[in-house]
Amino acid sequence: MTFASLCAFGQPCLVSNTFTASTPPVNGTYGCGETVTFCFTVTNWNSTNANWFHGVAANFGPGWDMSTLTPGPPPASCSGSGSWAWYPSVQGTAGTNIGTQGPGFFYDYNPGDGNPGNNFGDFCTGAVNWTFCWTISVLDGPACVNGLSLDVSVNSFGDSETGSWGSTGCTGDPIAVNPPTVIQSCTADAGSDAALTTCSSGGVSDLFNTLGGTPDAGGVWTAPDGSVVSGILNPTTDDAGAYTYTVTSLAPPCSAQAQVIVTISDQPNAGGPGNLTLCSSNPPANLFSVIEGSPDPGGVWTAPDGSAHTGIFDPATDVPGIYSYTVVAVAPCIPAVVAVTVSVVQSPNAGINASMQTCTSASSFSLFTQLNGVPNVGGVWTGPNGAPISGIYNPAMDPAGVYTYTVNGVAPCPNSSATVTVQNAPQPNAGTDGPLTTLCSAAPPVDLYFLLGGTPDLGGSWTAPDGGPTSGVLNPSTAQPGTYSYLLLAAAPCVSDQATVQIAIVDQPDVGVDGAITLCTASDPLDLFDALGGSPDAGGAWTDPAGSASLGILDPAVDMGGTFTYTIAAMAPCMTSSSAVEVDVVEQPNAGNDGAINACSSEATVDLFPFLGDNAQTGGIWTDPNGNPTGANVVPLQAAIGTYTYTVAAPAPCTNSSAQVVLSVLQAIDPGVDAVLTACSTDGSIDLFPLLGGTAATGGTWVEPTGGPSNGIIDPSDVFDGYYGYVFGADGPCPSVSSGVDVFIQDALSAGIDGAVPLCSEGSDLFPLISAITGAPASGGTWTGPDGQNQTGTFNAGSDAAGTYTYTIAAVGVCPAITSSVAMSIIPAAQAGLGGLIDICAGSDPIDPSEWLSGSWDPNGTWTGPNGAIVDPVDPSNAASGAYQYTVQGTAPCPNAQAMIDLVIDPMPNPGSISALGLCANAEPIALFPLLGGSPDSGGSWSGPSQFQGPFDPTYHLPGIYVYSVDGVGACTDMQAQATVELTVHPLPQPSLTTNVDQGCAPLTVQLSAGTFNEPATVQWSFGDGGSGFAGTTTNHLYTLGGTFTVTALVTDAEGCTASATFGQAITVSNGPVVDFGVSPIRVSIDDPGDRAGSPTPRGCGSRLDNGWRVMGCHGWTRHHATKCNGRHPYHLSCRDRFLGL
Repeated sequence: MTFASLCAFGQPCLVSNTFTASTPPVNGTYGCGETVTFCFTVTNWNSTNANWFHGVAANFGPGWDMSTLTPGPPPASCSGSGSWAWYPSVQGTAGTNIGTQGPGFFYDYNPGDGNPGNNFGDFCTGAVNWTFCWTISVLDGPACVNGLSLDVSVNSFGDSETGSWGSTGCTGDPIAVNPPTVIQSCTADAGSDAALTTCSSGGVSDLFNTLGGTPDAGGVWTAPDGSVVSGILNPTTDDAGAYTYTVTSLAPPCSAQAQVIVTISDQPNAGGPGNLTLCSSNPPANLFSVIEGSPDPGGVWTAPDGSAHTGIFDPATDVPGIYSYTVVAVAPCIPAVVAVTVSVVQSPNAGINASMQTCTSASSFSLFTQLNGVPNVGGVWTGPNGAPISGIYNPAMDPAGVYTYTVNGVAPCPNSSATVTVQNAPQPNAGTDGPLTTLCSAAPPVDLYFLLGGTPDLGGSWTAPDGGPTSGVLNPSTAQPGTYSYLLLAAAPCVSDQATVQIAIVDQPDVGVDGAITLCTASDPLDLFDALGGSPDAGGAWTDPAGSASLGILDPAVDMGGTFTYTIAAMAPCMTSSSAVEVDVVEQPNAGNDGAINACSSEATVDLFPFLGDNAQTGGIWTDPNGNPTGANVVPLQAAIGTYTYTVAAPAPCTNSSAQVVLSVLQAIDPGVDAVLTACSTDGSIDLFPLLGGTAATGGTWVEPTGGPSNGIIDPSDVFDGYYGYVFGADGPCPSVSSGVDVFIQDALSAGIDGAVPLCSEGSDLFPLISAITGAPASGGTWTGPDGQNQTGTFNAGSDAAGTYTYTIAAVGVCPAITSSVAMSIIPAAQAGLGGLIDICAGSDPIDPSEWLSGSWDPNGTWTGPNGAIVDPVDPSNAASGAYQYTVQGTAPCPNAQAMIDLVIDPMPNPGSISALGLCANAEPIALFPLLGGSPDSGGSWSGPSQFQGPFDPTYHLPGIYVYSVDGVGACTDMQAQATVELTVHPLPQPSLTTNVDQGCAPLTVQLSAGTFNEPATVQWSFGDGGSGFAGTTTNHLYTLGGTFTVTALVTDAEGCTASATFGQAITVSNGPVVDFGVSPIRVSIDDPGDRAGSPTPRGCGSRLDNGWRVMGCHGWTRHHATKCNGRHPYHLSCRDRFLGL
């Protein structure tokens, strides 16, 4: 079938073509899975702007299965080496290229590089038939949807569009298309498209019921995002958009689709009721910020009187009350209204700050009277330190400063405060006159202030006895005695104050100036008075350094030196005076007594001083027999033999002292020089004497290290290390002398006894090989491994090879090297893998806990749960969170291997169970959450006919099904559970009172009806005459007394809802008219029997009866006709009131 043929002059490049399909469509449709071959033939190409024919590409509608697209053979080459071929995509390299095109057939004159985009059409032009074919199939199975487009179009390209030619052309070429074709062979019916408009707070809707036509049931719904959904639309949680319903047919395998376009209007949210209490002094407040929850902006405010309001409440001008906020809704949603209750509290007034001056001598006064303005009474006062006070200021006791008056505000008004700043000038106090004060002329300066009585203030001025000013500090050595005055000037309103001090002065005696003198114990006696300086007064007394009385004459031969004190008694208040003479008595030196010493030549030194006797003083100098200076210590082997002189110099005024020591020297024996011997414990006997150094004399005695005797011959196998001494006894002044040999015996070392050790392959610690050798092996040896290479002496089971490790002790001295060995074996460690933290949902399927392990593990282990019991598998629905331990038994010495899984099992969301409740329209708001059955999780969200926060208020919230949705947490995050509360709001009964009669004479029976209600209904009647009771909606009541009675009925219907009503017209009951009348005259002539009767009956009903028997007024009269006969004739008056009572 040929679809299109183009005119040769219609376009600049593609002049003409044919487009055929085999097999052609039937009535514009193809069946599912049907295969069609399309062929496009270019019959004439015009090379506009030198654009050669370069390619064609076919475009297929969504009903075709692109995986079945198979290109046919390409046409012949246009010229040269170029060729036509099938390419997935091609993009030209010229600046005029139109982007990536394909898949399709394109011409490449250089097929070697596989890129048609970088070359030309190579003379593809003219009236040549280039035929290009494709074979493709219609979608099959469930993907074959009725109505899917099977359109096919073909576009042709010049080489400026998809090649490298740079001259634009062919851009206006037509696109060849087949007639509109769709899939039509499916029996499935998805209905017709429809639209649904709902409110976000509305109830759930079944989208199936919205579809047009007669859709098949059992199809699948997909949401606008492509996810599969139930088809029950919950506008609270679901998105608006196109919901697609797909019905699939198995035979033939195909599907049909229809869409419901859902529009969801957001239910406005006015938030929850708010309360605002402001102080009258507060700035304007935004009422919107007081609303609970998250109200929508853009609503309108209404004041308590119903007028429009801005929503900005100014407590200074706006009236308190209930302000309503209304958010307009888009149908089908309803407006949202919320109320904000505003209260205003009056701000307190503490007055205006003030200040004042007073004096500490002034009387007490009230601080409140000092405040400016019109302060409120009843406040509290605090002093400068913040402590509360009474508000009465006592200048004599209270400090100056800022006193604060505070009137507490009622929340939210802040407290109001004002201050009174008090400046309290102190009344100066000069104290009281001081008593007569007597001072010594030698006393230190005196501050006269401290001689005043009382507690005088500082800062005053002093006047001397001669009337001149003075500093107030009196120096007794220069001041004049007499009266000194102290004056304190005062600032208004205080007055100045003055006090005096009387002063007398006594002279201090002169004891001279301290002296000092040095005497020798050989000096003459001294008069100490002559040693004083200055001009001391005579007649004083002396005391020695011990404090005993002295004559003042010192004899240095018998008296000790020290401080001798000269004292003269003084008249009070002067103190006794003393001076002192410091006497230093120098001792005459003593060089000791002459002596003699016989020394040995071996002595290192000899101290000559001890031979001077016990009384010799140290610090002197020595001279040898030749008169040369020397020390007290001399070397006998080198010293001169003879007399040594010792002289002690004396300080003035004493003289020097000397003594002599005679020295003689005896020659000492040579024991030789110490030696050292190191021997092995396996050596033979050794003679120690030849080992001594020097020129040791023979004949000495050998001593062992323990002190026992020795012959000087030792056996290293059974002797101890130590010093073997060679000793000569003392001779005259020469002491015993010795030398010796320090012997060291080296024991033959031990490498220990061979050992064997198994280790675990995963031991992390380094194993010391020496610990495997028994028999006390010596340390310091070297190790070699099984391969003969040096080893550190530590074995790492993870890296070292098993085998024999050798320990070698090297030769020391004459002792040979020795070895021992350790056989090391490695036991494979148990593997339990690696644990970790696992979070699962309680609704998950039972699971093998080994799936949680990572790393490598042995499969023969055991799992235990948090309670220690063996578990496998773990069932999340009844398992506990906690530590799950996997244990694999180890082979000694390897320990058991363990891995720990810290398992957290998140609970499934629990929304509780469904419930239902009926409420009366005037019921109090009720929270929905407690209405759920079971133990629901908190924190979920509510959706339903109305959106609100807080409790359900039947006054303005819509009844219906409210859905409580709880999302899972943790691993249960993707899970949601729901429960519902169905709320029914019963309208209040509407009593409508009617009666069969509303007025009459007592006794009056009235039939009352309250109206018709859902039965059973009860009515509590109040009849107005004191009678009441419960009865049906219709009842009779007997009024026995007259009066006007108001009837009220309280109706309770079958749902328990109540409402009351009062009969609009009172029941009026009359006790009958009261008749009182008179006739005048009571005696008449038979000729003229007319008389007049009158009645004072209330309500203006007085009447008269004349001889015309005419009734006047509102009462009815009945007359008994009289005859013109003499005698008594009675008159009867019958009155009937408006209730027809007689």
